[in-house]
Amino acid sequence: MSLLDSMHHRATIYKRTSTQGALGGTKSSFPVVQTDVECWEQQASQSETEKHKKKARRLVSKIYFPSDPGITEQNLIAITSRNDVDVSSPVMLEIGTDTMPDASAGLGWMFRVFCYLETGEDD
Repeated sequence: MSLLDSMHHRATIYKRTSTQGALGGTKSSFPVVQTDVECWEQQASQSETEKHKKKARRLVSKIYFPSDPGITEQNLIAITSRNDVDVSSPVMLEIGTDTMPDASAGLGWMFRVFCYLETGEDD
C-alpha cells in the first residue's frame, strides 16, 4: 500500500471571508469548507523555507492531497489528526500557493500546497 492509497493525516479547510461591520470596519470570519480531508503534512526543508521567505510569514510545511482539494490562498487549513490521533490544539495555517500537481514523491501525482504561519515580524 502506498501513501497515495491511504494518507495518514486529516485536515479541516476554512475560507477567509470579510464583511463590513456596523461601524464601517472590516471583519474577517473563517467558515468551514471541508472537514476530514485526507492529506499528508511534511515539514518544509531549509532550502524551501529560504526560497519562500516573505515578510511577516514563515513557511512551515507543505501538505499533499491524493486529489485536488480546490483550495487557494483564500483558504486556511488545520491538521486535525496525524496517524489516527487527534491533534489537541490544531493550528490554522495560511495557504501560500494555489494547489499544484506534484510528482516529486515518486508515488504518482499528488497535489501540494505550501503553508505559512503569521510571524508578525518584518524580514
